Amino acid sequence: MELYLNFLLWIFGTLCSLGPSQVSPKQLSGLYTGPYFSRYTAGNVTIRAGDVAHLPCRVHQVRNYTVSWIRNRDSAILAIDGDTIVNDRRITIIKTERRGDWVLSVTNVTSRDDGSYECQVSMQKKMSQFVFLKVLLPTVSIDGPPEVFTKSGSRVQLLCHVANRRQSVPIIWKKDGVEVKDSSDVKMEIFDRGGNTTARLTMTNVNQSRFGVYICQTAGLPTVNMTLHVIDAKEQGLRTNAADKRL
Repeated sequence: MELYLNFLLWIFGTLCSLGPSQVSPKQLSGLYTGPYFSRYTAGNVTIRAGDVAHLPCRVHQVRNYTVSWIRNRDSAILAIDGDTIVNDRRITIIKTERRGDWVLSVTNVTSRDDGSYECQVSMQKKMSQFVFLKVLLPTVSIDGPPEVFTKSGSRVQLLCHVANRRQSVPIIWKKDGVEVKDSSDVKMEIFDRGGNTTARLTMTNVNQSRFGVYICQTAGLPTVNMTLHVIDAKEQGLRTNAADKRL
């Protein structure tokens, strides 16, 4: 198979080096000269909301054929041969004929842009290549169950994650609606990794005053919460005795 492909490439290179008058119909017989898609074009593009998406389409030997981009969600024709058709200023075509690139560019992507797009070559028999755009929306979440039980005097860590933001944003923890501040036994830490931010709240030597609803809050996203229950030694002993009696 590899030898056969090398042979075809050698024939193609030889013909390209000849002038038009030197190439006879007999020499072109059996050699495909029509458009074809590059095998190295990505089929999936994943990007965060608000960023710029570049959907690749590389077509070789286009010649006089037309290359179009179509959005499958509503069958809208977005662009034809580098000219934007749809009334959306965010959409443009980055065209590089030398390399055969017809890249669909979408700025400030939103969840509505999520879906399948078709790069189409208009021939007698239509040729198509599909690219799926996945738009990642910002999310906020708290590790663990919605209710946490801990012993009095223990150490507790609460983790809140904000993912897929274009840039780092402030995150605060609140207890019963009041912002939690650093103190001798409370520490708030922020860890940022390329649009993903974690707020870690560490409390040591917890007591009944730490019981309550803890809310994680950041701008532009819904709040999430969990409840911390603190069981003191006396209550723990009563529960243990009750369990022993049942046995």
